[in-house]
Amino acid sequence: MPQLIDIKTRFEEVVWREGSKGAMTSRFAVLEVRPSGKEACRTAQEQAGGRNRWDGVLPLRTLLVEQPETAAARPATG
Repeated sequence: MPQLIDIKTRFEEVVWREGSKGAMTSRFAVLEVRPSGKEACRTAQEQAGGRNRWDGVLPLRTLLVEQPETAAARPATG
């Protein structure tokens, strides 16, 4: 299985909820991915103005992946 996260991966701290003890944050890897499937194609075609005007390339989407525990011990680079 290919590794999605390596030493060059950019991480961002995200506040995902305000809890009773303050902001709850986690570090997430920021990955650029292309969606797949019929729904993704249909949405891209609609945004391009129809099937005939779509260039056939699905747009990149940002995906946040929670930082694994082993990576948390490494110093931040960046």
